[in-house]
Amino acid sequence: MDHLEQENHKLREEVTTLRAENEILRNLVSLMTVAQSQPISLPIVSTQAQTVASTTPISTVFASTPHHAMLEGYLWNTPLSS
Repeated sequence: MDHLEQENHKLREEVTTLRAENEILRNLVSLMTVAQSQPISLPIVSTQAQTVASTTPISTVFASTPHHAMLEGYLWNTPLSS
């Protein structure tokens, strides 16, 4: 009989602990629900035109350089790799 009383006492403590944890979880869910229902605050964006710095690419090849130049030591139509 003593064994059953110990088990009963242990189960009561477990139920008490579970009820306390359940209350904590309910409060967390309530807080999460309130947080999700609030509108998201977006940062204020200026409507003025923003200045963007950009550069124009400049060619470094001289105009007098031929577009199809052959390297010294190579014949036309021969691969550069062996």
